[in-house]
Amino acid sequence: VVENAEGWLFSGDQLLPEITPTPAIQALPNAGNDGDWRFRSLPAFHASLRRIRDLELTMCFPGHGDPFGDVRDRIDAILVAIDSRTAKVRSLLSQRHPLSTWDLCEALYRRAAARRPWQILSTIQGHLDMLAEAEEVLETPDGWTLR
Repeated sequence: VVENAEGWLFSGDQLLPEITPTPAIQALPNAGNDGDWRFRSLPAFHASLRRIRDLELTMCFPGHGDPFGDVRDRIDAILVAIDSRTAKVRSLLSQRHPLSTWDLCEALYRRAAARRPWQILSTIQGHLDMLAEAEEVLETPDGWTLR
């Protein structure tokens, strides 16, 4: 993400005009054998959007799609979408748990999970990471559960 003096944001894929980007599951570059090999991309993406939101921006030039104004409104819409999806995962876990990441995928996005499992698994794992960062969920050998 690059911002210039005119208030222009060159966002790459971080901020898109029509869709809510879904950060993928990513390995840490120097992951060791301690079991913590994964970068928590959705919490980092969420925090980054919150920082960008505070900038005085007049125009966004995304990696895909046409440039657009109302940058703060677009960021707000993406933050609301992320928070809404995270709430759906929390709600399902409050009804029944423990649930595996795949159980959550099938319960929340059955058709999409069958067509694009890599994308839906990454999406659900991101929302679980959001909940884990907030210390609302715990991963057990039997699956995810609310704390």
